[in-house]
Amino acid sequence: MLGRVVQLDSLRGVAAMTVVWHHWWSASATGKPHWYLFPLVAGHQAVILFFVLSGYVLSIPVWTKRQPGYGVYLIRRISRIYLPYLAAAVLAGVGCYFFVGSKLPLGHWFYQTWQTPLSAGLIVQQVLMDPKPVLNTAFWSLRYEMEMSIIFPFLCLLMLRMGRYSGVALVVAVRGAEYLYVHSRFGENDFDKTLYYAMFFIAGATLSRERESLKRLADRAGTALLWVTLAVALLAYWNAALVHMTERASDAVSMVGICVLIILIQDPRMHVGLKTAVADYLGRISYSLYLVHGTVLFTLLNLLWGKVPLVALALLYGASTMVLAHVFCVLVEEPSLRAGKRVALASEK
Repeated sequence: MLGRVVQLDSLRGVAAMTVVWHHWWSASATGKPHWYLFPLVAGHQAVILFFVLSGYVLSIPVWTKRQPGYGVYLIRRISRIYLPYLAAAVLAGVGCYFFVGSKLPLGHWFYQTWQTPLSAGLIVQQVLMDPKPVLNTAFWSLRYEMEMSIIFPFLCLLMLRMGRYSGVALVVAVRGAEYLYVHSRFGENDFDKTLYYAMFFIAGATLSRERESLKRLADRAGTALLWVTLAVALLAYWNAALVHMTERASDAVSMVGICVLIILIQDPRMHVGLKTAVADYLGRISYSLYLVHGTVLFTLLNLLWGKVPLVALALLYGASTMVLAHVFCVLVEEPSLRAGKRVALASEK
């Protein structure tokens, strides 16, 4: 509707690659990566970035008064997220069928996936986007992405009614509600996580609402200052490699770094490689990369672990993931998007 911001798509693609290699590290290594490797495997931080970016992009039509009807919006979100997810779940289910219950000399992380036999109950869980990683280690975040997609227009309307800086208040309120919920008799569960991850979507929407004033502020700053600010934003994003904090505190710092990063990379003076053909391509296939890499990883681990050198296995994993992601993007993700647009247009007539 509003055109494509190349830098944001590319940023999503680069972040998706860090998720790909984060899961390779989780499977093949023990302990935390060295600080200089952390940017390559910062998968947890990448998921926060996805949530903030979704909030940023999804709210722009609301702030610009170009929001389509809720039915049209929901059709497009389902075709964007849910339908490709179902196809990827089928692929993961095939892998589970052949390798269920496999035993390899790997850590606890490996044994969270493909250890539960396929059943009608498991299929229903996947259709309902259960966040447990029994079929694909990356699927968990899509549950929260879809939940927030459903309620997000209403949150944005609430922010409009509450005033210009209501997003900040909502972020604090949601975080407080999540804290109280966790420390109540209910404890940690899926609802608590929905509250927690909602904070990042709201932060993205808050940033989006102020994007023009923030861009004007960046325009008045010197180029040198922008580069220094970018470096500080990246350090905040990767703070877990440098300082020890609780996960919640670390996530909050990463969120602030992401918000600054989103604004800075849209400044024409910031040449950070996000307009190159490679970065643009990664942006195009980013969702497909996210959906299929876990299936590729667990298939290769089951077939080749201990049989080929680790470096060769890593290279094969990277190449196979790129090939399958491209095929999945062309045959599943992009046709799903086009179908969603056609259905949305037909529903408007």
